[in-house]
Amino acid sequence: MSVHDPKVIVASYNVKRHFQTYKNHEIWITIDGREDFLKETYNKTCDIFGLLPKGIDFIDDNSIKNIVTLFQQYKNMNWIVSEEKYLSRASLFMRKYSVDPDNTGFSSREIKEEKTMRVEGIFRIYG
Repeated sequence: MSVHDPKVIVASYNVKRHFQTYKNHEIWITIDGREDFLKETYNKTCDIFGLLPKGIDFIDDNSIKNIVTLFQQYKNMNWIVSEEKYLSRASLFMRKYSVDPDNTGFSSREIKEEKTMRVEGIFRIYG
């Protein structure tokens, strides 16, 4: 991840606009629930990749900025997982180059607890 303005891409399953103060980000929204949405979004080039499952949203306009700050402060951390869950699903953000340097995909089974930060106050349940 670069020192200045890491690129963040978010795949969102919430059909709504997300406004964020952090400038170097893209939020992709699926409106039709197509099967390959997550794969298409994941394959885009970025430093940090995130997933907002249905029913979970950012708590405010600074959430992506806060996520980037956490990754910058904790260099050995690869995952941020929300404590907030909706229908047993949490939001997940990852330091993509550390977890999947070849961009070949990952499995949630690869999440190592010692490289994971569980957070509250960045996300909210709205469903």
